[in-house]
Amino acid sequence: MNETSHLPSKLPSMEQNFLLDKKGKITGHRWVGDFICKIPNTKEKCLIGKHRAFLNGQYAEFLDLGTLRIHEKIAYLRFTLVDYPKFWKDADLGYEMLDHNIIEEVYKVVLKFEDTWLKEVWGDEDDEDERTNAEGLGDKDKTATEAGSRKN
Repeated sequence: MNETSHLPSKLPSMEQNFLLDKKGKITGHRWVGDFICKIPNTKEKCLIGKHRAFLNGQYAEFLDLGTLRIHEKIAYLRFTLVDYPKFWKDADLGYEMLDHNIIEEVYKVVLKFEDTWLKEVWGDEDDEDERTNAEGLGDKDKTATEAGSRKN
């Protein structure tokens, strides 16, 4: 059963196409390709958390904040990108890329789409905490922050 089948038909599209055209800061390579991203449903949000935990491993408290942030992005993109160029697939969905700025750019575009989509659905409210908590997104940053602070 499709989780969104019960929602009103006036919902904005849950997918977006975007073109990446950016030069890698390390390799200097120009990365160009078409991506399709989507709004994650509840199951996918849980899978994102599970994959992040898998990447972080048993001793996440010993990982530096940079690694925790990369793991968050890679886990998130693994379940929110529907289609992507060959270079992304060949790089284990971004995880094996040398150019972190490319991972960051793709992540930013996907998050911006999600934010725009949520604003279209919920309206442009002043109280973003209510919308974030209703969508179950509030714990995402908290987990990475807590894991990073346990190191100190």
